[in-house]
Amino acid sequence: MEEPGRPARARRTVLRRGFHYRRVRGRLRVKIVRKNAVWTIIAGDIPGPSRLIFTGSDLGSVSRKQAGDLVRLTFLDSIRGLAAFVVLTAHLNFATDGHAWFLDLWVLRTFRASVFAVSLFFVLSGFVLFLQVENDRINYVRFVIRRAFRILPACAVVVTISYLIYVTWTPLPATRSEFLTSNTWPPGIFLPEYFNHLWLGGSTDLLRPIWSLIVEWRVSLVFPLLVLLFRWSRAALAVLAIPIIAIATHTAALDFATATMVAFYACFFVLGMFIAAYRFRIILFLSSNRWLRVLLVAICIYYVWFRSESATATGYLQEGLLSGAFIILCMSTPWARQLLRSPPLRYLGRISYSLYLVHMVCIGILFRVLPDANPLATAGLVIIVSIAAADLLNRFVEIPANRLGRRVAGLGLATGERGVTAVSAP
Repeated sequence: MEEPGRPARARRTVLRRGFHYRRVRGRLRVKIVRKNAVWTIIAGDIPGPSRLIFTGSDLGSVSRKQAGDLVRLTFLDSIRGLAAFVVLTAHLNFATDGHAWFLDLWVLRTFRASVFAVSLFFVLSGFVLFLQVENDRINYVRFVIRRAFRILPACAVVVTISYLIYVTWTPLPATRSEFLTSNTWPPGIFLPEYFNHLWLGGSTDLLRPIWSLIVEWRVSLVFPLLVLLFRWSRAALAVLAIPIIAIATHTAALDFATATMVAFYACFFVLGMFIAAYRFRIILFLSSNRWLRVLLVAICIYYVWFRSESATATGYLQEGLLSGAFIILCMSTPWARQLLRSPPLRYLGRISYSLYLVHMVCIGILFRVLPDANPLATAGLVIIVSIAAADLLNRFVEIPANRLGRRVAGLGLATGERGVTAVSAP
């Protein structure tokens, strides 16, 4: 009920005990008060997309600059960093050929859940990309330019390094693990295939992890159209995903490069879009129904710790839904967000993309150079070298490329480019 005596420009309504929202000149502010702790959700308090900001202080202490800096939610980057690290440890589990027996323990099985980690990448990408264009005009050219500079330069550098290693060193088949032979520099790689890697055409022999980048790039090319469809009819977009999922899950071969499978993985991006669009309602609902958060925790623990994952379309679908539940859980749980904002996890999030790119090169080199060393010691060295190499790639390639992409996209807008436009979603 509206409180009497309030001016029209600042009306407050009590949703239920401990929850308040206030419309201030058409902009939504939600304050959650629980057990002497205050979280403030700010939606649209400054120009641009809706912001999701949690703070332990009053709204007035959040400056305009601080709010702008928090458009990119730091805890989402940390989730991406953890996912990249899980991919690294899962590949090390294969490379050690059974020596990492402790990863079979129910608590540590998370560190070999590579299917879950990759699914998490896709859902997170849909979430973050939707936040970038949520309430703005969609300039297609600008969007594609920024995605190209985000994905291609760092990938091209690592692919080129991998090709130079293959040409100059000619790595022999690994004697210890068939995984290393088939996934790091298999025989028969020629120059045309190298160029195919550079533009993410579908080849992965030089760098196996780029299969997910091929999917990400192809989905990025149609993502603005998905946003337009989402704004036109969310129900239509959800219904469209049903036959795509049905066809993909009944496909015998899981070839990521086919149009069917790219459309299937695009459904993960759509899931991230829905979570981003309804994030305020989800947080408020779960904050008032804590038993649902407990249920989400139980589901995530069960599927990650006790169920074996499958690298089939059905397995990826299951892990995609689990990824959505995990993101919702982290987004709606204050202590989880606080943990994910810790400096080590934020650092891991910052280098996540570079770590995902370089780790297979490090695995292929070190396990061949040290064939007689203890596999677990080699695996530990791989982790250290991969993080160091990822830090260098992030500093000298990834960050400058992102800045250049924003600059080029900005110049494109300044010259009067017109892209796809649409009315903001309600």
